[in-house]
Amino acid sequence: MMKFVKPFFFLLVYSLLYLTPFSQELIKTNEIRLALTGESALSLITDLEIDSQGNFIIADGWKIRKVFVFNIQGEFIRFLGNNGQGPGEYLTPLSLAVNSEKEIYISDYMGNKILVFDDKYIFRRSINIKPRVHYFLHLSRNDEIFFYDGSCNRKTSPGINTIFKYLKNGEFEKSFSPLSDKVIKMDFSAIYNGMAIDKDNNIFQMHPLEYSIIKYDSNGKFILEYDLPAKLQRLENLEILNGPYCTDNYLIVQRNERIDVFDLFGKLLKMRLSFPYRILKTRNNKIYAEDNEDDVKNPKIIVYIIR
Repeated sequence: MMKFVKPFFFLLVYSLLYLTPFSQELIKTNEIRLALTGESALSLITDLEIDSQGNFIIADGWKIRKVFVFNIQGEFIRFLGNNGQGPGEYLTPLSLAVNSEKEIYISDYMGNKILVFDDKYIFRRSINIKPRVHYFLHLSRNDEIFFYDGSCNRKTSPGINTIFKYLKNGEFEKSFSPLSDKVIKMDFSAIYNGMAIDKDNNIFQMHPLEYSIIKYDSNGKFILEYDLPAKLQRLENLEILNGPYCTDNYLIVQRNERIDVFDLFGKLLKMRLSFPYRILKTRNNKIYAEDNEDDVKNPKIIVYIIR
């Protein structure tokens, strides 16, 4: 009889420690097919933002190299900015953010600057980043500028940081959250986002090649590392992680067509929840994801709410 009691006991302990009930539901609230026109055809979404009017600001920074504006019905409104090197122009508009003044930030990776547009889509200024722009732009609630860069290759050295903080004039302030030795030793190159900022300006870092979540304050001070169960730490066949993403109360990590849900204090709440779309952004209690059916030019934006 005892041989059945022990496994049950360990299962109970595991459930209490790692699988705190996640009673909320993921409810699909909207499904928007982006309009198919000669102008608005997309190739690869590198970032998505929602502006103060509720419109989708979408960057295709690697292939088409433009920033698109779509309304909530999916109708193409306009381009934001233009290709080039002059005022209001960019070379690779890779990443986006919206600040507390409703201004739209476009990070131009090759142009080494941030372009700032107001909420009427009028170009206002450029922020020249010194010494240089990194891949993925983030703004805190009080408009501090951060970039995430977890790229690695065979020449990457130990001690390379992934999070870079800049002053509002674009001057470099500090960097933190170094790549782990495990990632550096991988014979693989990856350019994915791996950072999120919560409503209290805490920062979460997770390299897309390693399931390890670390929480910092906005000055880079270590707060905690998530205590993940062993089965999450063993990724299959160099699985690429998508995230983390912060909602008001949760931290979400995507693995292929499943998501894991954590609270903001280090506890796993739900593991392997079915989710067949690629998450692009979270905002408040909403998840915005891409349904790209067989790589069509104009995907759907799927909106879920956690309720």
